[in-house]
Amino acid sequence: AYARTGSPAWVRVTAGLLKAAGIALLAICLVEPLFSGTRPRPGSNLLLVVADNSRSLQLADRGSRQSRGQIFQARLAEKSSWLTRAEQDFDLRRYTFDTTLRPVKDFAELPYDGQASALHGSLAALAERFKGQPIAGIVLLTDGNATDLSGGLDWSHLPPIFPVVPGRGSDLVD
Repeated sequence: AYARTGSPAWVRVTAGLLKAAGIALLAICLVEPLFSGTRPRPGSNLLLVVADNSRSLQLADRGSRQSRGQIFQARLAEKSSWLTRAEQDFDLRRYTFDTTLRPVKDFAELPYDGQASALHGSLAALAERFKGQPIAGIVLLTDGNATDLSGGLDWSHLPPIFPVVPGRGSDLVD
C-alpha cells in the first residue's frame, strides 16, 4: 500500500520499517511474556520441607532392601541437588514431625523413632506460624500414615502441599 501512494520514497520506506518493527515487538511480547512481566526476587517466597520422623518409616516395602526412612535419607542428603536448587529460588525452611513439629538445620540423621505421625497438627501449626507470609508450598515427605486425622483437615487455609511418598506403594511387611 505504501508503494502506490504519492509520498516521497523516504516516507514510504520509514513507514514500512516502523510497521515491521511494531509487528516484531508485538510478536516478541506474545512469545516471551517474561520480558514484560515481573518475577519474584529469589528468596522472597518460603518453601517448607517437612519430613516425617515416625517409626512407620522403619518399615520396608515387600521386596525392597531399604526401609522407607532410608529412601528418604537418600533424598534428603545435604548434597541433594533438588534441595540445593530450591535454596537458590526460595527461603527454604526445614522441619521434622512425629508427635510435634520441630525446626531442624538439616536432615542429616533422622532416627525415625517417633511415637506418632501428627500430620494434621503439624500442617495446622505451619499454617498458623507462617500466616500472612508468602509460602510457595510445603514439600511433605511422609508415608501417609497419620495418627491424628480423625475429623478431617480443612485444606482451605493451607498453602499448596506437595506430598512425597517413598517406595512403590506395595504392601508393607509389618
